[in-house]
Amino acid sequence: MNRIEFDDALNRLTADSVSFYVDGEKVSSRFDLGEKGLLDLSLDDTLSFDLYSFITQLTIAKAQGKESGSRTQNRMSDYFLSILRSLPEELRKDAEAEKEKAEDVLRRFLTTDSVALAELLSAFAPLLLLRRSLKEGKPSKKAFSEFDRHREEIFNGSVLGVRSIFHCFLTWIDDPNQILVDKQDPTNGLLLYRDILFVPTYEEAFTLARYQQVIQFGLSRASSSLPLASVKGTALLSLSKDLILVSPFDKDDRQPF
Repeated sequence: MNRIEFDDALNRLTADSVSFYVDGEKVSSRFDLGEKGLLDLSLDDTLSFDLYSFITQLTIAKAQGKESGSRTQNRMSDYFLSILRSLPEELRKDAEAEKEKAEDVLRRFLTTDSVALAELLSAFAPLLLLRRSLKEGKPSKKAFSEFDRHREEIFNGSVLGVRSIFHCFLTWIDDPNQILVDKQDPTNGLLLYRDILFVPTYEEAFTLARYQQVIQFGLSRASSSLPLASVKGTALLSLSKDLILVSPFDKDDRQPF
């Protein structure tokens, strides 16, 4: 399915074609009948979301077994190196030390069970913060002082997302090896499972129009490494409500749960 076909299928969806799941069980529709104002996706473009997405990819790799964990460790190490190489010279020394810490935690998490979520967040936040500052075109040490002022809020948002995806998704799937992640971008949160594209969001997208907008926003972040040609439907992971909204493009296609 190409982008034009995807957009067409998404635009043809009706409220009745979207199913709601809580704890792996189908529930009645939670769509609001009226609009709720402008869509706000600002929380889906934050360091909290980056950390949530990064840790989710690691968690999936760990669940998929030793070989997947080893490949993911190498991929993330390369990702850290690409961030380091893009930094101005005055930031590289400190960043190199952060990279060593992050790689140690990465290795331990993928090979043992002894790494707490708080340690994962602390280990990966500095490099992902630098990556975000590069993306915004203003890498500097000031980013760290700004981060320190909002550390608790940032980490709380990430914890909310990680707990939510365990509660509403990872606990209920049959085979973690069927999950595909975006290997080129570990911070966009996108997942493919049973040919359904899962888009996580902190936005409460509880109208059909908002659902469609969130999916479009997620799709716009996908890299070329995610095999979207196989997509047969979409799903929204509501990280603030522990809900999943699922809509196969063909009503005869099976649901993911």
